[in-house]
Parts: sequence; structure tokens; C-alpha cells
Amino acid sequence: MLKQQQFKKKALSLLIPVVSMSAPSLVQAQGSVLQLEEMVITSSRRDSTVMDIPSNISAVGGEALEKAGITDFSKLTRNIPGLSFSDTGPRNNGISGGLIMRGMNAQAGGFEDFYRSSDPAVSTYIGETPLFVNLNMRDINRVEVLRGPQGTLYGSGSLGGTVRYIQNKPSMEAFEAHVSAKVAQTSGAGDINTDTEFMINLPISDNMAVRAVGAYVDNSGFIDANRLEGLDANGQPTGVLSSKKDINGNTVEYARLGFVWDISDSVGLEFNHQIQSDDVDGRQAYSASEGDFVSGVKRLEPFSRDVRISSLDIQADVGFATVSSSSSYYRNEAESTYDQSYNYAAQGFWAYYDGVPRNFVTGVKEFETDAFVQEVRLVSNTESDFDWVVGAYYSSWNGSADAADYIHGIDNFYAITNPQAPDLGYTNIQKDNFKDKAVFGELTYHVTEAWQMTFGARFFDQTFESSQTITLPPCGVFCGEGPTGLSGGTAEQDFEDEIFKFNTSYDFSETMMVFMTWAEGFRHGGSNGLPIDDPNTVAVEGGIFANHASLMTFDADKATNLEVGFKGRFFDNHLEMSGAIFTIDWDDNQVLQRAQGGFPIVYNLGESKTTGLELEIKSHFTENLSLSLGYAYVNAETSKDFSGLPDRAGNPTLIIEKGSELPGVPKSTFTAALDYSYMMDNGVELAYRLGGFYKDSFGTDFNKSSIYYDEVDSQVIIDTSLVAYVDQWQFTLSVDNLFDSDDSTLELGNAFYQQYAGQPDATGRNQAGDASYVVRPRTVGVGVKYTF
Repeated sequence: MLKQQQFKKKALSLLIPVVSMSAPSLVQAQGSVLQLEEMVITSSRRDSTVMDIPSNISAVGGEALEKAGITDFSKLTRNIPGLSFSDTGPRNNGISGGLIMRGMNAQAGGFEDFYRSSDPAVSTYIGETPLFVNLNMRDINRVEVLRGPQGTLYGSGSLGGTVRYIQNKPSMEAFEAHVSAKVAQTSGAGDINTDTEFMINLPISDNMAVRAVGAYVDNSGFIDANRLEGLDANGQPTGVLSSKKDINGNTVEYARLGFVWDISDSVGLEFNHQIQSDDVDGRQAYSASEGDFVSGVKRLEPFSRDVRISSLDIQADVGFATVSSSSSYYRNEAESTYDQSYNYAAQGFWAYYDGVPRNFVTGVKEFETDAFVQEVRLVSNTESDFDWVVGAYYSSWNGSADAADYIHGIDNFYAITNPQAPDLGYTNIQKDNFKDKAVFGELTYHVTEAWQMTFGARFFDQTFESSQTITLPPCGVFCGEGPTGLSGGTAEQDFEDEIFKFNTSYDFSETMMVFMTWAEGFRHGGSNGLPIDDPNTVAVEGGIFANHASLMTFDADKATNLEVGFKGRFFDNHLEMSGAIFTIDWDDNQVLQRAQGGFPIVYNLGESKTTGLELEIKSHFTENLSLSLGYAYVNAETSKDFSGLPDRAGNPTLIIEKGSELPGVPKSTFTAALDYSYMMDNGVELAYRLGGFYKDSFGTDFNKSSIYYDEVDSQVIIDTSLVAYVDQWQFTLSVDNLFDSDDSTLELGNAFYQQYAGQPDATGRNQAGDASYVVRPRTVGVGVKYTF
């Protein structure tokens, strides 16, 4: 702990002088400063700038993303104030939500690689396609971050905010192309990392163009394993252990093809198709009881995923308005193998299996989601006191997840012939379908040139269907129907509701604005399809793992946000500041929990409240020196006592007291970036960047008494880079995680792995399963890019 504290003090000492130098430097440099560039953004569905939109928004341009070496959201969150994320590595980052804004998270640790049928609390958009996929960020025009509920324009899932990735469009003006390559070495890794990319922009005619982007990434692992169990040809444990180094390497293949066609002066079309394939060798986590960066897993845990996204956007200027049609389809498929040995052995039901050779359990998961999304919008064009946006939305989402666990040696141990497959202990097949139909709109009334009021609403009709089939073949008729121990259920939910928004702002001058927003956000409800016991009958339907009837469905949750903020430019437009204070009431919080039998379900956890503030500063001191600072504080806690998650008899199994902190939410986050550029006499331009990120400590569950609770320490990460521009060449030297932070980013909880078969275990048989996720250690890289 002392070593960690010394590291954090040393790292923070680099950031403090950056902050303290800002005010005097700004005043002294009045004669030679550069005014801040204004980036065009479209979060309000019309062209605007960050400083002109009356809400708390951040935007990062493509050039800034490239200089900071940002290629996915794990590093993006270290550069956006108030956007929090627990980096668990490429294996888990591709499955779970995990983005947190304004404290909107009720997800306890331990569910990072679970398929979920509910939306994350922060919605993400790739262009106009709403989905959660950690796509590689290549050839990006900008990223827009909208804080607070955005339900009227962006629909389900935008409780805490919305993140939009806007990619570069094909250009008809000129041929463009570049190729780049980077090699890097990560501390403790056995091999080098490589990153190659190309882009070609080709005008076909005066009104058509195509753009192609491709990338291949190969990152070496740095986690080792010393407890890998051996299996013979029949899948039986041999008792022979082996070791393997660098078990968490990963590769990414990415490609995108874009096409634009200006059909006429008033009609335009854009089509994009992109694909990404990820292959990950294992988790980015180690076991403290095994040593630094050494995992206690008993088997390798590979993960693979394929994502395909197609979108067609058509815009037509019809005079009084611009009509936009956005159609998109995506498919996300993944499969993984994982070590369930420690998880099984910690559960109470393991008493029935105690003595199975080697306590070795392999899990296999597959999930698949696909969706079609259609949105039509009209955005007013006419000059008047009123601006408006109206639209209609439709989406059809399908999800399926198959899980199977193999308890190696259980057939021989019980002397049985498995009715499904050798050593198969459990299967779970879940299928979901969700349809959403909505109409929405926003109307802005310009009361005066300085004062505006915006009214927004969304009316929606939703249907959710779910089915779940479970087998427990070693348990047979004692756990369900027939020799496979079959159980299951189906459920359906229909929702009709509406949400509203009110926003007003006043311009004190051309460079100073204050604003107030009251807005609602929501997530759709759904069904769990569990094996359910009918309380109206004497018999117990669904076997020994039947659940209470109330767990069959979960309700929609809703957030109501009130914020007051300001935006302004000072010192002759050379300093840009924005800030807001907010409070959010969150009702019926959705969260993944474990039902009877350990089955993952979505459950509503009562009421919570988050309050906080956000501050962002950007400035150019001189032609060469610029600074960005961001700070966010949030207090997120339950606002009522809660008692729920009933067992089959209706007795509550989860009790949360009023004032309990929401899990995974750091109270404070801080970002800083210092950029310095210098033009040499020979025409070579040098650009240096120093970036810092601080995240406060947080707990991983509501109750400190929970066996899943752990405290994750605060974290400081410093990144730096130097870029040289020589004619058409670009040379880069970068160091990520400069001070080699090895703080844990997320943990499940020590107490869980200090028990065996649900009882305290003095011998510590499960402690090797206590995983600590970490960011990638210090990584030094060199890159070259050539632009044609």
C-alpha cells in the first residue's frame, strides 16, 4: 500500500504544476495566443458547436484522438472528464456495459462476462446505430459525449448519458490515403505488440466517393499461469499441472467500407459496412495469492467475437425541413471458454460434488445478438422563432445465449452414464426478443435572441419476450423433469410509457451562457424466463432450482435529472470553460443478480440518488502551448431501505440499507492534458503531449458485509507521446502508463474465495481464484505513418 501511495503522489506531482501554471500564463500570453477551434457536432440533430448547445457536452476530434493514441473506449475514458470505466481487458470489455456517467451504475462486480438482456446505463452509437460494441476507433472524425439522460432523442439505455462515435465520411474532393505501422513493448510481456492500419479515400466522380479503412492489432500477453490442469483424451483430470506464459494476448482485425452519393443538390446517401473480429487468449487479471501478474486459473480462457454493422443514411432537403432516414443492421456473435472451478467450489451446492477429482470445471458460453433499427427524422430549416425535430423510431432486437459447464470426472465419480454429454453438469439456453416503437420530438422557442426554451417528449410502445431452458443431468429427476433435470420458463412483458424534457438557456453575451435542464431517461423492462414455481399449486414446478414467480419479469427503470450549468469563453476567447451541478433520481434500478441456483437474472433494486458536479477547461496559452482539464465529483447512493430478491418461499435474500453507495462508482475523477508544439528551422514540427488521469477508490457491492464486496483502490495513469511531422511522414514515440501502475481496476471480493462449499475454509483452497483485473503495464511504442 505504501508503494502505491508513493507512486500516486509522484504521478500527481506531474499534474499539479500543469494546473497551477494556467492562470498567470494565460494573462501574460495575450498577444500571442491562438483562439480555440470550434468543432461542429450534431448531437442535437442539427449542426452546432459544443459551446452553443445548452447542455453539458464534450467532444474530441480525430486529430486529438490520434495524438493521444486512442483506439478504443478503454483509453478514451482516461481523456473524457466524468466518463468512468473499469478496464478489465479486451476479453471482458467486449461483453459487458461498464461505462458510467453521473454515478448511474448499480452493477455489482462479478458479472463482467455475462450476457445481459437489458441495456447498459450509458447508450453508445456508432454513427446512427445504437449498440454496445467496443469497436476499434479508426478513421474517426470525432467522439461526442452527452452527459445526463438523453431519452427524448436517443431512446432506451441513455440514463446516464450517450457516447457517439462519428466516423470520417468519404470525400469527393480529392484522393487521400495513408498507411501506418506501430511496434510496442509492454513491461512483462514476452513479445512485441504491433498495430498496422491503412485508409484509402477515392472520389469516383463529382458526386460519388468510397473510403476503405483496415487495421490489424496484435498485443502480447503479460499474465502467466502456473496451475493449468491436465486432461487425458477422454477429458478426465490427470493431476499433472503445467505452466504457460503470456496467457492474455489478443488480436483485432477491423475493416470498414464507406460510400457516399450526392444524388442531387438536395438529396444525399451514405452507406457503411464494417466488420471486426477479436481473438483473446485469456483474462487481463491475476491472483494476488499467486504473485504479481500470475493467474490461478486451471484452464486457458479464450474468447472470440465477430461484429458486423451495415448502415444506410439518406438525407433530403425539402425546403422547410431536412428529412433523414437512418437504417442499420448489426450482428454480434461471441464464444468463450472459462474456468468455473473456483466459482463452483465456493457455492453451497458444491457439498453435493465434494470429492470430484481435481475440482476442475470448464464453462463454455456462446451468445449472439442482432438488431434492425430504423429512424426517420424531420429537422426544421426555416428561419423563425421556433426550431423543431420530430421523428419515428423502430427497432427489433434478438438475443440468445447458450451456457454449458463440464465437471470433469463427475460421471466416473457418480458411476453414471450422462444422458446429455460426458461430464456435462449444467446447460442454460436463453432466447430474447425485444421490439420498440416510438415517436419523439423537441421544440425550441427562441423567446428573445438571448433566451430559448426547449420542450421534448418521447412516446413508446415496447414488447419483450424471453425463454430459458435449464438442464442438470447429474442431478436428473431430483433437479427437474426427466433424466436431464429439465426445467425452464417463458415470459412476456408489454410496456407503454412516455418521457419528457425541458431545457432553457440564457446568453449573457456572445461568449457566456447559463442553462438548466430537467430530463427523463429510461431503460426497457423485460423477462428472465426462469424455472418458476406456481404458488397456487402444492407441487414444486421447475425442480429444486425453481424460483419465486416475481422473478419472471423485471420492470423498466427511469431516471429524472435536474442540472444547472454554464459555458463561457474568456480572455478574448482564448479560455473555454463549462460546468454543471446535477441531481438524478433513479427508480427501479436494473441490475444483474443471481437467482436460486446461481442463474443470472436482471432484477429491480429500488431507488437511488446521485448528485455531483462537472467542470471542464480548455485553453491555448500561446501558439505552441495548450491545456485541457476536467474534474467530476459524484455522490451515488440508495435513497431508501431495500429488501427483496425473494427465495422460492418469498423470503428476501438481499437487504440494502438507505445511504449505501452504488457499486463501481468513484466519487472523483480528474483528467489533464498538456500539449506543446514547436516548429524547427528545417520545417520539422514536433508535438508533445502529457496526459494524466485519476480515478477515486470505490466498492464493488452495496454492502460491505457481502461476500462479493471488495474495495478497489484509487488509480493514477500518466500517458505521454512525442510526434514529429516531416513532410508526408509522421513519426511517433509514445509511453502508455508511464509510471507502470499495477493497481487493480476491478475485483469480485476476497470473502467469496475464502469459502469452500459455502463455508469458511481455513485451508484457502479457493484463494487462487480471487482475480484482480489490471490495465496494461507500461508500454513503449514507436510508430510511422505516411500520407499520400
